[in-house]
Amino acid sequence: MVRRFPQLFCYSIAGNLEPKFDFFAVEMKRSLRELRDFPQFFSFSLRRRIIPRHRRCSDAGVALPLPALLKPGDDQFDARLRACLSSSPPLRRSPLWCERRRPSAAAGGDPLGSRSSPS
Repeated sequence: MVRRFPQLFCYSIAGNLEPKFDFFAVEMKRSLRELRDFPQFFSFSLRRRIIPRHRRCSDAGVALPLPALLKPGDDQFDARLRACLSSSPPLRRSPLWCERRRPSAAAGGDPLGSRSSPS
């Protein structure tokens, strides 16, 4: 991971790495392989990017690969989520590939309309 993303050495363990890893493992329930393949996960804001986008996808029953979840801007992310919710979602080999999951019990309302404003 460090070879792929040496900036990890600059991040605070208590202030950055630990809270993001806890959210990744406990809330997102993602594979450690995904984190190994995309260590840039730690460079994104937990409060302004990771949590809101994960919740929108989770509420919609969609699982995007980490790069597709976090790297695009808001408009491109909305388009990707919309593509996954369309009647013909992208193929697995597509960069827009997503996995449909059962929507969470807390789902309520339109996942595309629930973008939270940055604080």
